[in-house]
Order: sequence, then C-alpha cells, then structure tokens
Amino acid sequence: MKQREAADEMHISREHYSRIENGTRRISLEMLFILMNFYGEDANTILCIKDGEYFE
Repeated sequence: MKQREAADEMHISREHYSRIENGTRRISLEMLFILMNFYGEDANTILCIKDGEYFE
C-alpha cells in the first residue's frame, strides 16, 4: 500500500501520513477509524499493540 493512497483516504498530505507512520505525529480517533476501515485491521494492529504492550 502506498502512503499516497492512505493519505488520500484520510484527506491529509503524504508528508502528514509519513509522520504518523514514523510516530512523530499523533492521530485522532476519527483517523484511527478511517485507518481501521482502510486496512481492514483492528485498533490494536493499527496502534502496534500486542498483549497490552506496544511493539514496533
């Protein structure tokens, strides 16, 4: 998946999306739901949480 496609879906710039991926920009709850729908994943997967712990 290209950053541009995900950024377009979220109505943000590719640079903004890149900062989200790199962890230098936080996302809103609304953007979390958009990402969950876009990627077909749950919140824990999007937020890199496994067994209650953050992982990279």
